[in-house]
Amino acid sequence: MTIATESDLPAQQTVVPETEMTADQFEVWAFAQELIRCEWVEGKIVLMAPVTDWHNNLNVWLITLLSFFVEERDLGIVRFNMLFRMPGRRRIPDLFIIKRENLARLKPTALDGPADLAIEIVSQDSGSRDWREKYLEYEAGGVGEYWVIDPASQVVECYALGADRRFHPNTAKDDKIASAVLPDFYLRPSWLWQNPLPRMAGILREMGVTL
Repeated sequence: MTIATESDLPAQQTVVPETEMTADQFEVWAFAQELIRCEWVEGKIVLMAPVTDWHNNLNVWLITLLSFFVEERDLGIVRFNMLFRMPGRRRIPDLFIIKRENLARLKPTALDGPADLAIEIVSQDSGSRDWREKYLEYEAGGVGEYWVIDPASQVVECYALGADRRFHPNTAKDDKIASAVLPDFYLRPSWLWQNPLPRMAGILREMGVTL
C-alpha cells in the first residue's frame, strides 16, 4: 500500500506500514507516533494532511463555544483529536460531544461508541471523506447529530439521526441552525465566515450563557 506523506514531517514519523493491521494494532502504532494525523479504515491507515491556520482557528472557536455552553447547561463534555471507535473504522472528528448520560462511552484513549454530536471542518484533502464517507459511517454508527462545515464554500449542514436510524437535514431558519441534541444551542452560519471570528462573549450572551 503506497501512501503519500508530507515532505516536511520528520522521516522517522512518516514511515507507514504497508501491510494491513487490526484495529488494536493500529491504535498501538498510532499512539507511538507524535506528528502524524491518521485514521484507520478496514485495515488500512489513512493519512490526513496538516490543517491550515483558518481550520485550526475555527476549530478552537467552536470548541470554546461548545465547552462554555455544555458546561453552563451541565449537558456533557467536549472532546477533540480523539479516536472514535466504530466497526471497521477508527476516525478522529474535529470535535465531538458526549452527553452526560453517555459518558461511560468515553475511555482513556478513545470514544467507544457513538458521539451525541460530531463536527467535521472540511479541509483541502477531506471533502469526499467528510461529506460522503463519514456521513455514512456516522449514520451507521448511531451518531446523534453530524455537522459538516466547509469554510471554502461557506456551507454548513446539520444532520440529525431520526427514529429510522437515518440522517435527516436540519436546515437553517432566520440564519440559525438549531441543534437536535443540545437544547437551546444553535449556530448562525454567518458567524463562521467572519474574519476575525466573532468575539466569544457576545455569542455566549446571545445564547443566554453566563460566564
